[in-house]
Amino acid sequence: MRSPFQARTSPKSATIASSRTYSLSPSAVAKTLVSFGGEATILDLATHFTGLPGWIPFYLLVGTRSEILQEIARTELTGQTVVYGDPNFWLLTFIIEALYGAQITEMARRLIFEPLELKDTFYQPDASLRRRVAAQEMGNAFERRLCHDLGYDVFTNRVTGLPGFRDELIWGEVHDQNAWFFGNVCGHAGLFSTAEEVLKIALQFLPASTTLLRPET
Repeated sequence: MRSPFQARTSPKSATIASSRTYSLSPSAVAKTLVSFGGEATILDLATHFTGLPGWIPFYLLVGTRSEILQEIARTELTGQTVVYGDPNFWLLTFIIEALYGAQITEMARRLIFEPLELKDTFYQPDASLRRRVAAQEMGNAFERRLCHDLGYDVFTNRVTGLPGFRDELIWGEVHDQNAWFFGNVCGHAGLFSTAEEVLKIALQFLPASTTLLRPET
């Protein structure tokens, strides 16, 4: 699942927000990790109200996952308006990992998958499950064209020199190139599931049916 992103990071963010330890007050939670020209709370990140752009091809710009934070810090803000975008959920991913001291995959398992008894929801599916996964695109043709149109060097990563894109059929692995380049996992992409279990997750956003969150969250 590429989207809806709520299936991965939003329940984890809401779990943090509904706890007694972390709140949605204007405490600039995101600035505990990186300053990107303005303050932001978890709510700002979750609702895409930070001024960050909708998308940045980190796989062409940085060499390691941790350098994504520095790239975000160098990014010019677009203004305090709602812009749906991946960078917000990269920051949420890093915040969750910093607060809990564990990778996003482990926290998804602890906070969502196990409490909801999900058996067919996971990151990085085993090769034996490939026939249950829909094939996607032959390489990253769309993102390649987008990067070219935006003026990026589409041939190699500027730090590592590695090819920026895949050419083979993308099947049984995350489609999002940023997620794939940095370990197949992030807060906005990389999760595989079934329609039945996506519904179980979606029900957590309804006050009358949630078992993970306080109804008022």
